[in-house]
Amino acid sequence: MADFLSAMNSDGSLTVVEHVARRVLPGDIEAVRGRLVHALERLGYEVVSENPLQARRAARKNAVRADFLDYPRKLSVSLRQSSAAATVATFDFAVKHSGCAFGGDKKTLEREADAVAALAAAPPASSFCRVCGTENAGDARFCRLCGAPGAAGEPAEVEVMRLTAGSRAALQEIFMGLLTAVFVLAVSIPMIVFATKPKTADAGTWLLAVGQLFAWWMMLYGLLRLYRTVNPKGEREGRPRAAGAAGALDAPHGPETSALPPAPARVSVTEGTTELLTPSPPRREPVAARRERPDTNPFESSRR
Repeated sequence: MADFLSAMNSDGSLTVVEHVARRVLPGDIEAVRGRLVHALERLGYEVVSENPLQARRAARKNAVRADFLDYPRKLSVSLRQSSAAATVATFDFAVKHSGCAFGGDKKTLEREADAVAALAAAPPASSFCRVCGTENAGDARFCRLCGAPGAAGEPAEVEVMRLTAGSRAALQEIFMGLLTAVFVLAVSIPMIVFATKPKTADAGTWLLAVGQLFAWWMMLYGLLRLYRTVNPKGEREGRPRAAGAAGALDAPHGPETSALPPAPARVSVTEGTTELLTPSPPRREPVAARRERPDTNPFESSRR
């Protein structure tokens, strides 16, 4: 909670937090540039220029509900070919908000750079819908059968980015609430105990009541944010949870896991229903039995 990263802009109304992160991506510059554009769009950025690569994103929530990922920002990405099969991407973040940014917020920007690099490096292989199990293209944003968003699976770095931002915002709110409560106690208690005038004692009482109420509200809101971060309940922006995920966790014996991918959904209603019919025993065609004719040769019979 120590170092401030505040660098005031020209008018002094907003705090601009700047941070630079570097990642190595496979491929040449042009291939990496195209994949980075797609990755930034999946994270909600608006790409304003591809060469040089520049993107921006507006504020997504109000000042009370927002965490560090929800502040308006600009991002510039410079690419440098490091070898025949690798490119170095330098992410230059500029985040604006009307508050203070702590040193730990750099970790959130580092996790966002990891998420962008992971989305850009993910192969465009086919994936399965988490709701119905239908196979979709790797870059599909909606399932082609049931229409559920987020048909393509996202890398784990995206979830780590969300958890880092939410937990740090909750930690800051709990810390600021605790600091406010201690400050109010340090100011109001001497006013009440050592006051020589009734008005001073009354002012100290009001300060104690209002200050403690605000401090406890801030701490409880931080705990609520932490709970929502750990238990999103399908409220993740642009990435809803699967319908069966919550039910699997509520099962009495825990969720069932399988190493095999889910079976693809049937395209037709009648497809695969013939094996459900009651099997009948194989039917054989009747074959006429051959009868041996009695031997009527007298010579043969006499030999016997």
